[in-house]
Amino acid sequence: MRFQSEYCPEQEVKPEFLRYSNGNKALRFTALDGTPLVTASVNPGQPLPDDLLAVKDWSENEGVSDQLRQANIIFGPPVLSIKSGFVVIHCYLLTDEFKDKWPQR
Repeated sequence: MRFQSEYCPEQEVKPEFLRYSNGNKALRFTALDGTPLVTASVNPGQPLPDDLLAVKDWSENEGVSDQLRQANIIFGPPVLSIKSGFVVIHCYLLTDEFKDKWPQR
């Protein structure tokens, strides 16, 4: 899978499908050599339905939601928005292709 953002030059990356301690889905991309590049998700601190991914799409991650759509990981507009401090966390539906890539809760 190829990935690019303002702070990450276009390159081949490997997605890592993880879980936060409260069970929410986490998504990180690493270079093929294992170097961490981008944490694409954020944990809003409240339990989310298992078909949603909370995307960190601000600051150094600006544009990440567009990259995730292009990679067919998420689709459509945000279905849930959560205010957290000075930002709004947008949560997106996962595509059927990626819905089951995460470890079970």
